[in-house]
Amino acid sequence: MPFDRAYLAAIALLGIAALKKGLEHRVVLTSAIKKDDRILNLTREAVRNQDVEKGLNHLLHELAKGNFQAGIGPGHIRGTNVNYMRERKSGRLYFRQIGPEHYEIVAKSGKANQDKVISRLREMYRV
Repeated sequence: MPFDRAYLAAIALLGIAALKKGLEHRVVLTSAIKKDDRILNLTREAVRNQDVEKGLNHLLHELAKGNFQAGIGPGHIRGTNVNYMRERKSGRLYFRQIGPEHYEIVAKSGKANQDKVISRLREMYRV
């Protein structure tokens, strides 16, 4: 199940470890994936592929360190406040800023289902 409490706690510890190593800033991450059944199902569909899941975990670790340039480049979903990071093996991590240094993970996808995820995110987070 994506983003259980233990996993988010581990991500928080990574942020603390990054601070101890002298990196400039860390971010707080929370998840909103479980708030929408369609997004949750699409996320589960994506992480069935182990390569996609591995890539998404890498992107999540980088985001926790404040690295928004990880993967093959960031993107933005036009008409929303949602950004995303892309991974070479097709993982996409979608997030939005909800406070100073506080980001909310709103979805995960693979390249195969990214159009469905983006469509739903446009409905949910239109600005």
